[in-house]
Amino acid sequence: MTRRQFLALASVMSAPSLWLPRAAKAEKPSVIVIGAGVSGLAAAKTLVDSGCKVTVLEARDRMGGRILTDRSWGTPIDLGASWLHGIDSNPVAEIIKKLKLPTVTTEYEEAAIYEDGRRWADGDQERATTLFESIFESLDEKGSKWENREGLTLRQGLDRILKETTLTPTELRQFNFLLTDSIELGQGALSDWLSLDEWDQGEEGEGGDAMIKMGYDVVITYLSKGLDVKLKEVVTRVERTAEGVKVKSTSGEFTADHVVLTLPLGVLKAGKVEFEPKLDGKKRHAIEKLGMGVLNKVAIEFDKVCWPESAHLIGQVPEKAGEWCQFIPLHKLQKKPILIAINSAAFAESLEKLSDADILGKVAGELKVMLGESVPEPKRVLVSRWKSDPFSLGSGSYMGAGSAGEDHDNLAAVHADRVHFAGEATSDDAPATVHGAYSSGLRAAEEIVGEVSWGERAGQHVARSVERYGQSA
Repeated sequence: MTRRQFLALASVMSAPSLWLPRAAKAEKPSVIVIGAGVSGLAAAKTLVDSGCKVTVLEARDRMGGRILTDRSWGTPIDLGASWLHGIDSNPVAEIIKKLKLPTVTTEYEEAAIYEDGRRWADGDQERATTLFESIFESLDEKGSKWENREGLTLRQGLDRILKETTLTPTELRQFNFLLTDSIELGQGALSDWLSLDEWDQGEEGEGGDAMIKMGYDVVITYLSKGLDVKLKEVVTRVERTAEGVKVKSTSGEFTADHVVLTLPLGVLKAGKVEFEPKLDGKKRHAIEKLGMGVLNKVAIEFDKVCWPESAHLIGQVPEKAGEWCQFIPLHKLQKKPILIAINSAAFAESLEKLSDADILGKVAGELKVMLGESVPEPKRVLVSRWKSDPFSLGSGSYMGAGSAGEDHDNLAAVHADRVHFAGEATSDDAPATVHGAYSSGLRAAEEIVGEVSWGERAGQHVARSVERYGQSA
């Protein structure tokens, strides 16, 4: 029996006796899905295709959640999720392939990295990467022998190793750049916030990473076809009743046999939804200890490409760690002179307080330092502010100090037999990813209709989900 099976079974056994088990009903259950992001829509689509009556309640005035494709410039720009990670083992990538939509693979080795206005040569990158990897190897070797590791952050562990390592100021600056570029941006969190033992929770997918030429929201359009989605419905209460569930939202109350709740971890942490009965201790612990990261984008458009045309990514070794480290050129994806700056964690949060004009001025100054004074002034700017968004309060989950591997499973466990949880933070093998969110929605639907055994992973969902959704695409 897997941990998730055990947790789900325990939830059923702990329910009061007046709550009838699902097996007592012969007809297909009715379901309310809270949230029209990819996890909620995947759950809703699966349930509808299984014969269930499903209503989706979405707080925003749009579907997609943390998938947000802006087309105000006449071309799709993803201000939320961008990449299909591990395209050879990614169920969302399989849907894109089934629909024959074009993608562009990101060739990470084709990165242009700058330091004080000078582009790194191959030898510079090799030396910095070798040093970076050696410090992490020392952390793995020496850190495994430390006592009282529990509760330590990744930064605390690294600082112990760095105290024993002689680095020049330049080497330390380059190390901090690679730390941000390869870990902190991906987690949406500073190493000070990440658990030393658990920060890299999850499984790496097979194959490379790619972007969708038509924009990530094609997945949302695809999954939402034919669904009953009600927008501007802010849910404030979820109650288990003798008959099933009752959900209170902006327009009133909805009742059903089951509810699938896909609220982002940030919203759960803020306590914006009341539960009756209250969530158990393990689920509350998971909500508290798992972190909600921040990853924001600044899209800027120029009259022409003013960076190396061969570059798939552009990096900068900044004077101040964690600021303006990574840029994504869109000229290969969209054939437009658009550059996207990516920032995370505390610095990304600080930028949210500035106006778009102020942010544009800052990024323009950074580009002149990086690429030279001849860089033209940008034409216009688009800025994401996920931390300030009341319906997400962040970008994606991370393993915070004091969190443990089972926290994802505890968050995913069925509550009071009829309240099911989905979303990227409930995925233990692909947290903070679109395909992790997608697969969690399938898992929650399967808990209700029982079509597929609970132990299956995302790769095993692909054939059934693509066949099912492809018929109605």
